[in-house]
Amino acid sequence: MKSIFEWYTLLPANQWDYYYSINHEHNGISNPFINDAGYDVFIKNYFMRGGKIDIFEYSQIKIESLRLPNHISSVFFLGSCLYFYTSMHKKYSIKDNEPGYHAFPFIWFLIALFHDNAYQMEDENAFKHISTLEDLYKEFEIEHFILDTPCSKCKPLGNARKRYFEYRREEYGIIDHGLLGGILLYDRLVKIRKAKRAANENTLFWGIKLVNQYKLAANAITLHNIWLPSPDRLERYKKHQIDYLAKERPVKCRDFPLFYLLGIVDTIEPLKTYRTEIDRGTFTNEEVLRSINMAFEQNSVKVSLADQATIDFKKMLEKAKGLRPWLDVDINTSESSFELTFN
Repeated sequence: MKSIFEWYTLLPANQWDYYYSINHEHNGISNPFINDAGYDVFIKNYFMRGGKIDIFEYSQIKIESLRLPNHISSVFFLGSCLYFYTSMHKKYSIKDNEPGYHAFPFIWFLIALFHDNAYQMEDENAFKHISTLEDLYKEFEIEHFILDTPCSKCKPLGNARKRYFEYRREEYGIIDHGLLGGILLYDRLVKIRKAKRAANENTLFWGIKLVNQYKLAANAITLHNIWLPSPDRLERYKKHQIDYLAKERPVKCRDFPLFYLLGIVDTIEPLKTYRTEIDRGTFTNEEVLRSINMAFEQNSVKVSLADQATIDFKKMLEKAKGLRPWLDVDINTSESSFELTFN
């Protein structure tokens, strides 16, 4: 059984770099778990190489101030492993884009490397003048509205997004980073694509097909922080007319595979789980990733504590259990391992 660190470093470039299949000699991106350039540098380089670096400036997001760029990068690689090393890549294949680059790494990079980027704005002291979605749209000059786009996948969660924004704003005094991230991603990417087309930019693909892929990515991000209500929150959900979510069944993989994948890996990714220990210097990023082993099967992944590892594996177990009742996944646990079976 390999450690997570080994899986990351052995992952073939064409499974995480969508541009590799076109020009692998000049892709300009190094695996951050092999190269010590830095996780924020990896994120920046990926968006820059894809002609989308302007999304950060246009969104008032500072790359150097990203929350947990190690976690963001790890989510990207862990999701790629789950997709290619289980049967997910066969069941939920995505047709490649012109001029031949792989669509899954492209859409997944947009999701994984942007899903938490708006977190730096999720602060009670930020944007106090914003009370409504209309205020938010005006503040960020939103012209392309992902929340007005029908979310055909996971309709109950999709239909709750506007009221969930109000719930988070009114009850917690914050702008939910998942909703804001998805709103910004979709609006900015559509604008960037239009500008590239208008400028006859032809070094990369900027076809209309991309818009639907932007929708997939943005929808996954907007949904990833919407929780089904626990009993103690039900009254507040009722106040905002989203208490119907309490009766919804957990999301299955076939409902929205990319969102399901994000939900799994964002939950069990260990660098966020052990961020306190990493910040204190108790463990390095590599030591955490080497402390946890993974084994992939067709419809499942087994996660276990590596021999001689000293991390508190109970934290990983609690994270895994937290997937219920949000996602439809079978969870079998022991003291030093758990197995997730995807439904």
